[in-house]
Amino acid sequence: MKHLLTAIACFFALSMSAQALYNPDVDGDGCITVTDVLGVLSLFDTCDEGTTLFYFHDDPGKHPFGGVLNINNFGTDFWWLTDENGEFYQSTDFAEFMEWTIEHQGWIDEGSNSVMPIDSVLNVALPLAQSIPNGTINMPATEAAGYYFIVVNQELDFPFASTPVFYFLGQTPSPFLVHDFQWRGESWSLLQFNSVTLSLAMLVNVVCGY
Repeated sequence: MKHLLTAIACFFALSMSAQALYNPDVDGDGCITVTDVLGVLSLFDTCDEGTTLFYFHDDPGKHPFGGVLNINNFGTDFWWLTDENGEFYQSTDFAEFMEWTIEHQGWIDEGSNSVMPIDSVLNVALPLAQSIPNGTINMPATEAAGYYFIVVNQELDFPFASTPVFYFLGQTPSPFLVHDFQWRGESWSLLQFNSVTLSLAMLVNVVCGY
């Protein structure tokens, strides 16, 4: 018990020196008590490292409308987004596409058209097979056929274009078409699975060793 309390005290000291915003007073009563210690212990063996990986199955039957999303057509295709007044306008900027679609998750317009879902995996880091367990990425079924996409921050520093590591269950690893873009002040890559468009739900796994 003595060693445990010593370790906890060291943890508090390190936490407060490394993170100026960290507050060990979990319940906010002004005292460090057993309740606070238990709150800290609940965080044991957790971390907040890596980046967020986004993924989606393009659905041209949902907002933002604009036909089948295809990297080969970037620059000519456009999407219908809404401005701060709710008025629709055309955009060819994929960063705008991402921001608008994420901000409007769950939104339904007057015609009962909903927004194509974008999901995510948190704390993705190398090796990918450890931070993205098999079955974590589940591409949903769609109303109309579309491509499957992954959006990843370039801070991962992995050669996705030349090293296929993602594969649909029961298939071989897929090469990607890649579109690099700036979003939220950082460099990102849109990875398009190089396969035929489908409306089926697909489970995505990562090759062991990557």
